[in-house]
Amino acid sequence: RCGLPLTGGAYRQTGYGEYAPFRAVPLNPCGGVDPKEDIGGVPAEGLAVCVQVNTVYYLPRFFAMSRDASRVRWNWAAFFCGPYWLLFRKAYLPGGLFWGALALLRTLFTMVTCKNILPFLGEASTNAEQMTRYMQILTDGTVPETVILLLNLLLFLQFMVHLLCGLFGNWLYMRTTVRRVRRLREQGEGTNHILLSGCGGVSLLLGLLAYSMLSVLQTMVTFLVR
Repeated sequence: RCGLPLTGGAYRQTGYGEYAPFRAVPLNPCGGVDPKEDIGGVPAEGLAVCVQVNTVYYLPRFFAMSRDASRVRWNWAAFFCGPYWLLFRKAYLPGGLFWGALALLRTLFTMVTCKNILPFLGEASTNAEQMTRYMQILTDGTVPETVILLLNLLLFLQFMVHLLCGLFGNWLYMRTTVRRVRRLREQGEGTNHILLSGCGGVSLLLGLLAYSMLSVLQTMVTFLVR
């Protein structure tokens, strides 16, 4: 952890002793990629400054995608969180597009459910009773098969939104970050770490806000349709 090679020469005191200080900058924030390596027309060190958080994960993947000209690199966080992950990473355009698609699909699902399922739930009050009644409605022929097929289709499309985020999330994030760094370099500010870090990083507030907005939208649709 002190950064000395494991072979060739005796141990030398490095100032911090055996361990690096708390929150010390890693020896290579680019995750093993040469900081001067070209990724999409910009140096890896510029991307690392813009990414800020978890650079040792993203920089090697950015480098591999740029060398292979590939767009698919699986990302579990992007798969589970979907557009919220993109917005958390400040990929505003792709995150907004995926969020809009997910919002539309969930709104349609809520409308179809409220019009065709909720009226048949009866007096079921607890969540367990509602779920039991819901499964009965779907299997006893109360609801037309076309409605069930539509609900399944909407669920499948929502899953596809998350799947696409998992498959292409890293590429979309790399593309957004490269464009930001390149724009600053064209303006002559490509080496300004303050500007690079300011235009990148992460935003937990934005991800939570997007999630809250979709939850509020679904609640409003439920009350309006019912």
